[in-house]
Amino acid sequence: MTTYQMAAHTVDRTLIPYLVGIAVSGRTNGTIERVLATMPGDIDTLTRLKAQVGRVQSAFPLLENILIQEGQVCTATMRKDKVQVVVHVLEEDNPNFATSLTGQRLLAGDEAFFERNRAHWSKAIDALVGVLKSGGPYARTCAQLSELGKKLTEEYKDNPDATFTGFLLPATERVYALATRLQTHFNALRTALDLYIIRAKTGKLPEALPAGAPLDLFSGQPFEYEKAPDHFTLRCRTKEDPVDAEAKQYEFKLKP
Repeated sequence: MTTYQMAAHTVDRTLIPYLVGIAVSGRTNGTIERVLATMPGDIDTLTRLKAQVGRVQSAFPLLENILIQEGQVCTATMRKDKVQVVVHVLEEDNPNFATSLTGQRLLAGDEAFFERNRAHWSKAIDALVGVLKSGGPYARTCAQLSELGKKLTEEYKDNPDATFTGFLLPATERVYALATRLQTHFNALRTALDLYIIRAKTGKLPEALPAGAPLDLFSGQPFEYEKAPDHFTLRCRTKEDPVDAEAKQYEFKLKP
């Protein structure tokens, strides 16, 4: 719970802290899995832990809200009086940035150039947020974010108004995949806690998942459930990425 709280201190800001919060929360979920394999089957403790995990999950901010904040922060840098600082920062990674097409545009830009870039950036963020808010299936949302991101970042070659969008736009489809992975992990953990509670009450695992169990968010369906004498497995029904060797699965060991 302390580590979850540490993640919460960073996560509700812009994209980089959000990614840190995802990483810390994911590692914490894995630690809880290992603790569950060794702790006694105390119903009150398991029930309390399930409630705590549920509160942590529900408080985790939505990616679309983080993207809006990221957009606002970046907009503040798209000003003529900030351009020297922006170029200096970018030159740390690319010493030739100032002489590149993007660098030349920034250094030569007038106030109207920066105003048009702010408008283009705002529309780009709105478009990405719109895809996220549409609530489509995981695979479709990933494809839409990827297609939109490529279109927006490539546009800068022929459109000076898209200069900032071209190098600032995040790989939103990748962040969305990581956020979905974390939420699916939370769902698997909450489902597992239900199964541990049932085992603590009855002395055995159920034959099927409880009605209304949290879903595998990659497929939008219940997890595949497989039990064995010393563990049970919750498996996603589709893969996070088509190139993955297999779908993600979560194995929970049972204390004798």
